[in-house]
Amino acid sequence: MDMVNENTEAIEKDLHRTFPENIHFNDIVKNDPISGKPIEQESALLQTLRRVLKCFAKYKPNIGYCQSLNFITGLLLIFLDEEKAFWMLVIITERLLPGIHDMNLEGVNVHQGVLLLCIREYIPSLWPIINKSRNNFLYDLPPLSFCTTSWFMSIFVGVLPIETTLRVWDCL
Repeated sequence: MDMVNENTEAIEKDLHRTFPENIHFNDIVKNDPISGKPIEQESALLQTLRRVLKCFAKYKPNIGYCQSLNFITGLLLIFLDEEKAFWMLVIITERLLPGIHDMNLEGVNVHQGVLLLCIREYIPSLWPIINKSRNNFLYDLPPLSFCTTSWFMSIFVGVLPIETTLRVWDCL
């Protein structure tokens, strides 16, 4: 996977940020049999993550790579093999959550607008706190949207406990 494009640097930067507490995503330290000195080797799952993200960036140039794809792909790779994880990522970005990872984040804005409409409708006591003096909240999103952007882009990975995240994914 010597493929290099405009996304390679960002992918490389985020690889080691993906689930650093998970042993399967950590580098493996082995002792050199000749010198006895420790040698770091990249884990097989990190190598697989790199391949899937690079292939996805090539396959979907309108998205390329953006932060949060590493977490979605990483979680997929825990449960699926490399090819199935790639195609599931394609399905997520094309069919389940279209526009969420596009460069203009149009899909995120749409989902945030729906979230705000639901809050206004179903939790009216919270609405005045969120929508302080905003008349047209669908065009001028409130500060809450700074938090919810990562919710939608990562499909709740790192936001909710993993068991809850997997339940949300099951619902998707």
